[in-house]
Amino acid sequence: MASALVLSPSDSRNDSDGEARAAGSCGASSMTSPDSTTSVEGVDARMREAGENRLRILLVDEHLLLRQSLRALLDTDPALEVVGEARTVTEALKAVDRLKPGLALTDLGLPDGTGINLASELRARGSLTRIFILSAHAMPEHVKAALDAGVLGYALKDVSYAELVKGLHAVIAGQMFLCVRGSDESIKAGILLQSAQERRPSITDREREVLTCIAHGYTNKDIARLLERSVKTIEKHRSNMMHKLDLHSAAAVTVFAFNNGLAL
Repeated sequence: MASALVLSPSDSRNDSDGEARAAGSCGASSMTSPDSTTSVEGVDARMREAGENRLRILLVDEHLLLRQSLRALLDTDPALEVVGEARTVTEALKAVDRLKPGLALTDLGLPDGTGINLASELRARGSLTRIFILSAHAMPEHVKAALDAGVLGYALKDVSYAELVKGLHAVIAGQMFLCVRGSDESIKAGILLQSAQERRPSITDREREVLTCIAHGYTNKDIARLLERSVKTIEKHRSNMMHKLDLHSAAAVTVFAFNNGLAL
């Protein structure tokens, strides 16, 4: 039995008792947060309304059949777009440079390395591509190493399609998503919570105000008028905020704001 854990930066601030909150389910488990459904629906709706591009995904796996199967499944989601495939770390690095995907969905074990190696190298290069590992193995040391390398999503290959899509949306919205065996509580709670706290982004009060305004659909000119600042200043705050939170579009900012209670 496996269960999914979705943890956003605000969770690490608000859960003072040290317990991570679970959302969604894998297999027969059913631990659902109040907003887990809304957040996924919100992604789709806001992406369509804003006319933003679909989430661009690179598939990285040694096995052609698995890549083709994942592509066929993911292509049924209007918010997702598979833009390329790779079978090795080397091929994946070249593909990321060429295609600039928003997310790389990779196996843990690859012919010339691991998904963790891929994440580490992309992080060292300053890449904005997020990493989601889909593996047959979830040993505590593997998960911890992955999170330390900057991986935001980790799931076993027996995850349901619905849970996988939920995880992809969570990761692109800046949350951590973990779906492993239910017995590995130390992974789901301790390791993930610790890693989230270590990576908790810090934005200024002004950047937070700009984020909230963007979530409500205001343009830079609107925000400048509301906050009595120049458009150039607002553009700078917006750029800094999006860089810190690793967000790449107004739609992603909106999703992040609603998921973290910043759009009130």
